[in-house]
Amino acid sequence: MTMIIMEVILMMRFIVVVIIVIIIPEMQLQQEEHIVKPYQQKHLLLRKKFDLDFIRLFGYITITKRRRYRPGSLALKEIRRYQRSTELLIRKLPFARLVREIATDVLRRGPYHMEEVRWNSSAILALQEAAECYLTHLLEDSNLCAIHAKRVTLMQKDIQLARRIRGPWGGLG
Repeated sequence: MTMIIMEVILMMRFIVVVIIVIIIPEMQLQQEEHIVKPYQQKHLLLRKKFDLDFIRLFGYITITKRRRYRPGSLALKEIRRYQRSTELLIRKLPFARLVREIATDVLRRGPYHMEEVRWNSSAILALQEAAECYLTHLLEDSNLCAIHAKRVTLMQKDIQLARRIRGPWGGLG
């Protein structure tokens, strides 16, 4: 059984060596025949370097032409993906660190002078859920303000107007 595994490993090493010694130089010759415009040189050099590093690491070649999307279509695809999903958008650990830092700053200045407070994980998740909900609704309202001003770009004044229209408590309505 072990002899068969050893033979398979030796055969795979032989195939990798053949690919590196024979096929890669042929590929480089084919790539050099390609006419390159001056503004494409840097991109192609980086691409070749990445391909060679990939071959050195894994021992096999994958050549695929990168798909070119029209402007805005990837953004719409990303919007649909995030609208379909229900997971949290902010990472949990950095948010928890931020909550703990703000809580310790507030409690040090308060009348209690506490150094550290222990947090339940479900409490931090509830805060994160509420924060993300608030931010997404605020950005939705700000986007409506920008569209009303016949703009596509979201600006600071749109967010300020949305907060002012919402009122002091910033409801989610």
